[in-house]
Amino acid sequence: MGGVFEKANVWIATGAARLRWYDWRVKSVFAATGIAVLLTVLIPFLYPSATNPSILLGASYASWLGGVALFALVGFVVAIASLARPEQESFDARARNLLRRQSGPHIDYIIGKLHNVLEPYVEETVRRMTIVDYDEVENKFYINHTTQNTTRSFIDDMAIKFPASLSYVDACPPPPGRNKGSLTHLKVNGQQICGYKEFEDKFELTFEGEVKKHSTCTVEHRLNYWIKASDEPNRHKPLRYTRSLKLIIQNKLPKMAIKIEVIIGNPEKILFVIPADESATVVNLTEIQPMDNVYDIRVSPN
Repeated sequence: MGGVFEKANVWIATGAARLRWYDWRVKSVFAATGIAVLLTVLIPFLYPSATNPSILLGASYASWLGGVALFALVGFVVAIASLARPEQESFDARARNLLRRQSGPHIDYIIGKLHNVLEPYVEETVRRMTIVDYDEVENKFYINHTTQNTTRSFIDDMAIKFPASLSYVDACPPPPGRNKGSLTHLKVNGQQICGYKEFEDKFELTFEGEVKKHSTCTVEHRLNYWIKASDEPNRHKPLRYTRSLKLIIQNKLPKMAIKIEVIIGNPEKILFVIPADESATVVNLTEIQPMDNVYDIRVSPN
């Protein structure tokens, strides 16, 4: 019997803990309780005869006092516990509510599948392209490109693992005797997954990310590559729903200004001129669904 009461106390305490003290429903319970206690205290001062149970007023007050005492002992705790919101329960409990509280191995199986199909979204992507060199003979720019993705789960009260990939295709060959394209690093939540690696015309890598409970997953990588000036496309295709996407281009060439043509949609084109040793945010998009290329940029000498 003691175990039953212990479980009930844990359930009530858990339900109460899920509620913030400023929730309007909690305020209503406290307000009603305060009014009842205040009236209980004031009635004997206003009507001294209320303490005499032999008259109607006294009997009514005695009944009122008993009701307030019962609510204080039992009803208040039950009222708070009953206010627990279903959306604050664990994912497993919410999934079972969706399935009308059915049980059995088949229900356990489909709940496990629901865990697996949930995908995260990208809260913010910040891409920084730094122009570090220019080969006049080949008319090619050397790019240092850093990307940081902050990923969050749609269900933030459970950890979720997800497959991820990094790729760069149709890489421009380097000028004779110059550096090849390379990956400098790939980090997931600050932990290095892959170090320096050179590539010829493409680079592809698959890995796994994990969004911790009530947290995010940060994926950061840095690529170095050559692009043909003026006419080589540089596109980006988000693989997940992205809430914020920024592309910042920094011109580190000592003497040359560069011209950036940004194509967002069709036929919208935006032109930027970035002087030497300055930078500009050339793409700033929000609420992007996974799709084909969302932007294309062309870099050329000004």
